[in-house]
Amino acid sequence: INGGTGVATSGAFIVRQVPAPAAGYSYKSCTESLAIAAYDHKYFVPNQQHIINKTREYKQDIAISGDFIVGFPGETDDDFEATLDIVKRVKYAHAYSFKYSPRPGTPAALKDDQIDEEIKSERLKILQDLIRQQTRDFNSSFFEKEINVLIEKHGLGVNRLTGRSSYLQSVHMDGDPSFIGEIVKAKIIKTRDNSLEGIIL
Repeated sequence: INGGTGVATSGAFIVRQVPAPAAGYSYKSCTESLAIAAYDHKYFVPNQQHIINKTREYKQDIAISGDFIVGFPGETDDDFEATLDIVKRVKYAHAYSFKYSPRPGTPAALKDDQIDEEIKSERLKILQDLIRQQTRDFNSSFFEKEINVLIEKHGLGVNRLTGRSSYLQSVHMDGDPSFIGEIVKAKIIKTRDNSLEGIIL
């Protein structure tokens, strides 16, 4: 990690996607989850937003990723709307999202205010639709840009390669297998919801 900013560096390849996992719990579970039980959400969420803002001041082209859990016991409609508000304000480049499921032996599994499965599914769909659109918009912003790509492995098909951008996006392209393990300059010629298509320059 470079200077405590969350910008990891590896030689000339700078990873510009920063995970913010703690902010990824739903607004309700910020106060209930064992992982962050010491935080009060009224303090925690603004503080996390402050950290993200400061990171973006340091590096304007940084991208944020996260993990979300919806339907934690006791999560109200207002709690869920607060979660959506966080996502809208942060604008995630990528995020995983899940429904809460009880784990035997945990305090949350014993709570009386469990959320109905149908409600959890509805909330998850709303959240995932929002995140999917943000990811799509983020990827679309790379169209016709020239970026560095770390080639990781063979792709699907003859002379197809798969690599990662500095934002950890999957990038697919034609190329000789000798490029595997190398950093190449590529132009993005097509964007998809979860990946990019490029040509090696």
